[in-house]
Amino acid sequence: MIKVKKLVLLICTIFFISACGENETLEEAIENDIPFDVLETIHIEEVDGVYVVMYSTIPEGDQPQIGNMEGLGIAYFTETDVDGWKNVGPDSWTRMDHDQFTVYNDFHREFTDEGEFVTEIRVVHGKVNNPEIEQIKMANRETPNDLSEATMIHINGDTYYFMIGDYHIYQGYSEDGELVFEQGG
Repeated sequence: MIKVKKLVLLICTIFFISACGENETLEEAIENDIPFDVLETIHIEEVDGVYVVMYSTIPEGDQPQIGNMEGLGIAYFTETDVDGWKNVGPDSWTRMDHDQFTVYNDFHREFTDEGEFVTEIRVVHGKVNNPEIEQIKMANRETPNDLSEATMIHINGDTYYFMIGDYHIYQGYSEDGELVFEQGG
C-alpha cells in the first residue's frame, strides 16, 4: 500500500512539474514570455501556424535618447499540444520619431533541428503620427506600382498599421485617397 501511495505521489509530482511553465492561452504567453513590459497588445495575426503579435512597450534603460517614449515590438508564438503556447522569438522592440508615420521591418525565420530552412515571415509595422493619414499602402522595389493596403488598427486614439510581407515603398493616403507622404524606394 505504501508503494502505491508513493507511486501516486510521484506521478502527481511529475505531472505538476511538467505543467509548470506552460502557457495555456496566447494571452498568458504574451504576459509571461515577452521579455519587455507589454503596455498594449495592438494586433495579432496568424501566418502558417505562427502567431505574430504587435505590442507597445516603454523601453527601460538609462539611454537618454529613449526617455519615456513608446516602442513597438513584434513577438512570434506557436502552440503545441505538449508545450502549450511558446514564444519562438526573436524578441525586439523599435522606437523612432517621424512626424508622418514610422516604418519598422521585422522577420522570423524557422529552421529544423538539423538546420534546414523551413519558413520566413516578414512583417512591416508602425505608428501613424499624422492624423491626415487614413491608409498606408506598400509595394516592393520590383513592382513599385503594385500597392497593397496595410491593416489599420485604431486603439485609444492612436493609429497603427501592420502588414505581412517584404516591402520597401511606403505611402500614406488621406481619407479622400490623396497621397500625403511617401518614403522608401
